[in-house]
Amino acid sequence: MNSQEMGQIMVELNCSGDLEKLLNEHYAEDAVSVEVMDMGRGREAVGLDAIRARHTSWEETMIMHSMEVDGPFPHGDDRFALVSRATSK
Repeated sequence: MNSQEMGQIMVELNCSGDLEKLLNEHYAEDAVSVEVMDMGRGREAVGLDAIRARHTSWEETMIMHSMEVDGPFPHGDDRFALVSRATSK
């Protein structure tokens, strides 16, 4: 699977709200998640446990009216970006 295909899976699972499936089936133990901005938690989450903690923190501070995700936008051979919209509590 290439990064564009992985990005599309992430879009689909984010929009369906199935983040556990996304993390359990598609993230490596040494995965790295990088945010555009530091929202008080640092820009990088390194490792699956750190990424899970970031997701938990996000769910605790956001109100999900709907989930819109754009992308994936390729960034080199092994990276991509997604754009999502939500409302903070």
